[in-house]
Amino acid sequence: MRFKVINPLSMKTILLIITLFTGLISSAQTKEQLIDYIIKENRVDSKHISSGGIQSPIYISYEKLIKLVTNNELLDLAKNKNAALRMYAIQGLIQRKIGDIPALFKKELESGDTVETMMGCNMGTDFTAFIVYKFQIYSEEEQPESQLNNIILNTNSFVWWLMYDWVFENNLDENFLPRIEELAFEKKNSFAFMYLKNNYGRYGSRIDDYLLNVFPKQKFVKDEENNNDGVFLCNFIEILLESGRADYKTVAVAKLRENQWLKERDGWYNEILKKYNIIVN
Repeated sequence: MRFKVINPLSMKTILLIITLFTGLISSAQTKEQLIDYIIKENRVDSKHISSGGIQSPIYISYEKLIKLVTNNELLDLAKNKNAALRMYAIQGLIQRKIGDIPALFKKELESGDTVETMMGCNMGTDFTAFIVYKFQIYSEEEQPESQLNNIILNTNSFVWWLMYDWVFENNLDENFLPRIEELAFEKKNSFAFMYLKNNYGRYGSRIDDYLLNVFPKQKFVKDEENNNDGVFLCNFIEILLESGRADYKTVAVAKLRENQWLKERDGWYNEILKKYNIIVN
């Protein structure tokens, strides 16, 4: 998912719209009206948005709704076909510490659904599974978070790279090692690979063999909606170059030449060339 910072002109327009809508929703007190408004807007906002820290009218509606619905109603809303309403309902369930959050998360992960978001000044589109994952992490409840990590590691569904990044920041149970090995050495998952490299010295020879003999033969494709290849490839190239080894650098340069589409990541690409004195013909 990519985000963009709103330019000043569009920000003024958004602030005007927010002011108008805040007034309009002040009378929307019934559950039905609040639900209809969230569905109509179909966007997940943080509590404060824009550079001025304006309160989001959508989030205000959520706060009002959460005070009016029962636990059973909230559980039903968490299954609604509208993605934004589902996200707010799940946030409410997490706050109330009710509901099977891991099961809801797994369902979102398997669906691959996305929804528009506005977090602070950043507007974009996010996977609903990632939103649920963030809600759970920020709740600071360790057991549900651990269950979500378990689902991420074992699913065959697409997992956005940032969730892998967060999962592998944890000290994971060694029972996960066979799956982590599969992700690292067979699924070209750079975050799993770095986890093994940084935490288990016994993988040294296997890591060396992978980087010199397996990685050069693996194919990576240009970023798409459900594809982490760009991030994985950039990470592997950095791993190779940071080692300072000449044989690893040869592999990295070959990958840069093979995947010309990396030039579209001009900030990262140009920095790598400059930092490691690389010339790609």
